[in-house]
Amino acid sequence: MKIWGRLQQKFVQVPSTSKEAITDALLGQWQVKSDNDGTKLNGIHVQKNTCNYLVPDATKRLTLQDSKATLTSKFPAWQIPVDSAADSLGFFAKQHQQMLVKQSTWQDWANLSPLVPEIASAIQIEPLEKIIKDAIPHLEEICHRPRSYLKMETEKLPVARVQRIAPHAIAYLTSHTEDWECKTFRGIRPKNVLSLVREELLDIYENRVTVRLIDHVLVYLRQRIRDVEKLKNELEQVLNFSEVSQSIHWRNRERICHLWGENFDAAPQLKVAEVTLDFLKLIKQKLLTLTDTDLYKAIPRSAEVEGTLRNTNILIGDRHYREIAKLWREWSKWRSKRSKTAQQLFDFYQQTINGFDAFCFLLCSKVLMKTDRDRGFGYSSDSALPERGQLYSLQQDSHKESETLNFRWLDDGSIQLESEKLGILKFIPLVAQLAESPDEQTSEQILKLLESLVDQADSPQHRTIILYFGTAQDLSQISPKFQRFFNTIGNDLLSSDLNSSSKSDRKLALLPVSPFDILSTERVARAIQWWIYSQKYSAYPIKNGLESRLPDELLRKLQQSGAMRQSSQNNQLLVMRPLSPDDRMIFNSNLHSMIKREEAKGNSSRGEVVKLRQLKNLPENIDREFESLLTCPTCQAKYSATGFDISFENIGNDCFTAHCQHKQCGTNWGLQRCGQCQTNYPYIKLGGANPEISDRSVGWCDRVFGRDVLAVTCFADNSLQFYICSNCGSCGNSSQSSSYYCQRC
Repeated sequence: MKIWGRLQQKFVQVPSTSKEAITDALLGQWQVKSDNDGTKLNGIHVQKNTCNYLVPDATKRLTLQDSKATLTSKFPAWQIPVDSAADSLGFFAKQHQQMLVKQSTWQDWANLSPLVPEIASAIQIEPLEKIIKDAIPHLEEICHRPRSYLKMETEKLPVARVQRIAPHAIAYLTSHTEDWECKTFRGIRPKNVLSLVREELLDIYENRVTVRLIDHVLVYLRQRIRDVEKLKNELEQVLNFSEVSQSIHWRNRERICHLWGENFDAAPQLKVAEVTLDFLKLIKQKLLTLTDTDLYKAIPRSAEVEGTLRNTNILIGDRHYREIAKLWREWSKWRSKRSKTAQQLFDFYQQTINGFDAFCFLLCSKVLMKTDRDRGFGYSSDSALPERGQLYSLQQDSHKESETLNFRWLDDGSIQLESEKLGILKFIPLVAQLAESPDEQTSEQILKLLESLVDQADSPQHRTIILYFGTAQDLSQISPKFQRFFNTIGNDLLSSDLNSSSKSDRKLALLPVSPFDILSTERVARAIQWWIYSQKYSAYPIKNGLESRLPDELLRKLQQSGAMRQSSQNNQLLVMRPLSPDDRMIFNSNLHSMIKREEAKGNSSRGEVVKLRQLKNLPENIDREFESLLTCPTCQAKYSATGFDISFENIGNDCFTAHCQHKQCGTNWGLQRCGQCQTNYPYIKLGGANPEISDRSVGWCDRVFGRDVLAVTCFADNSLQFYICSNCGSCGNSSQSSSYYCQRC
């Protein structure tokens, strides 16, 4: 058998020793490819030449066996999505398979909503919950006035406390003189006597059923409350986007509202979710008060009750206990629907992980492609719905050229974007709930593990981003010290030494995504935005390679106008800006004069004339080089030498700033020089009034601007004019001291 590590993107060495443990296992990290029919995963036969994810069994353990080795591991419960979340993920795997059967197009898939399916039914009060509510009075009556078993015990007590003497008390007293008080003429005056003591025994079968039922229902309610709270938070996010306009940018609000409006109406559903949540919390609170009663404390935690109830006289005859038996049977029906055989559990986990892969594939498709409600990044494709292991092409029609992006959904579920100009961007889905880590030590171990396994080649043309299953709400539960590490695309540089305030070159990219979080699409879009536009902008100034064929006379003219300059390092010719109409007129007139002079020399200058005529298209070629640089990243307005939609300015230090002058846009973008490390970094600043950002918690950038940013805004002041340098992590404010780091960022 072969073990494929998705984080390393390679096969790993299979240990030769028996009972070898796989350390630091993350759910969704490993796949096994069987070489023979003798491989077993958790006791389930794995078919030959198939790839399966390494998943836990019912005890959260993993056992992988073949004729050569036995590998074991254990998955912590916090890593594994609960059943309701897993069902939501499995929906996307099933939907993908159904659309493949129907021969749907890629465009049909991109139009699918990435939010929780059937949210309207998920926030309704379930029938079981109504039965629980009806049973609460009966539970309260039993816990405060329970049935008990009266048991008579023999105990030696002082005479004054004795109410009933044991039958053999006299015989015992005659042989135990230490219990005599004194002798009298009539006999013995006892000091202590054996007596019968009545003991009320609460630990009976019917009471065990009651107490264990309270425990089971509390577990159910806690998970149900958590699920409804996630959906409620998602609904509140939508209303915040649509109502609190001063706290977010209108472009992001419009995209989010369009995304939500594909399927849902937030306001009435939020009211339903709130009613359901209040209902569940009330029931939970009433049950929690019962855990402080004498009955609950009298039943040992180890006292278990089998699933099928015994029909005792009390459970049948007592009207309160009869209702408890009814609730137990309803809960057992619900649990039986959730319980699974070993094969069913294996298939369930495989479906869950495949569903998360399909969900991440949907996010990427929705971000890249033009859909009914969102332009995305403007790519389109007329191909069929992609399958794993195949290469597909996406076309982006620009003003003067068509850019192609190759899309691969790899066999292991990873997603790879390839471009001749931009290189490779890879998304690795990881269904493990990393933001659920129980403590700081575990969080630190996870980060160090990922950092050691993921290829972090220091190249903007080869980037890897891990998409793990989680929401912003989950992220807020972990230590603030680690929150930024678990939500970053790697362009707001963080310290790799978690115990140090110093900066270093950690660029591990981790993003939480979930159908429970409406901002998942914007997080993925922001990552793709950085990969595309940061490279395009960082290519400034344009290296045209003209120095070997541009005559000195023309070169001097263009240098004098500031359109070109020579690099001080290698004398390479750099194009600093597009040619203005005056530049074009001067260039064309001088070129025409030079051609006439060379033609007058006769046949001896025929070769030089050909070279000069080839320069006629130089202004258009320069425009083409600047086209992607001077296309507005938000409204896609194009630069034109004769138009006024886009203004451009070279601001020195090989930096530039561009401005979209459309009335509804006003976006600025370009390169800024970092005052700390003296390197350039790309930025986008949206037009319009600055939003009032009161919530500066981790992920604020996704909430406020979404995809329409490059370098993350620094809070050194409230003007949002400066950014976190993607090269050194400091605030890119040249007016600050050279050692300045913004602690609020």
